[in-house]
Amino acid sequence: MRNPYVIEGHSVTVPARIARMLVQNGVVRGLRQRFANDLELEMVLQGCERIAQFPANTARGTEFAELAELPAPLLLSTQQVAARLRITPRGVRAAIARGDLGAELVNGRWVVTPDQVARFAKSRP
Repeated sequence: MRNPYVIEGHSVTVPARIARMLVQNGVVRGLRQRFANDLELEMVLQGCERIAQFPANTARGTEFAELAELPAPLLLSTQQVAARLRITPRGVRAAIARGDLGAELVNGRWVVTPDQVARFAKSRP
């Protein structure tokens, strides 16, 4: 039987009900404290916190159609920024190096806020 929460074998979808349990039981906080320097984990934990705030409207949890209403992520990787801007990750890093795109270096990886992406997108011809 196909697991609906595994996508192409590389990622897992966490339903709001499960994310809420992870947040309420301190699992997210504990992981954040234990692995404070792991940017990828931090992005996943932020996702859990965001989706945990979304109301569960059914006995099974949040319906998949409702997920489009979630707020934007707090931090974006260069790959995510590239996808949003329809440029390459190298182009994103070049914009950061020129100072055209605001970013912060966290554990050797650039992260960008959605606001910084929006400002950069408006400044492009």
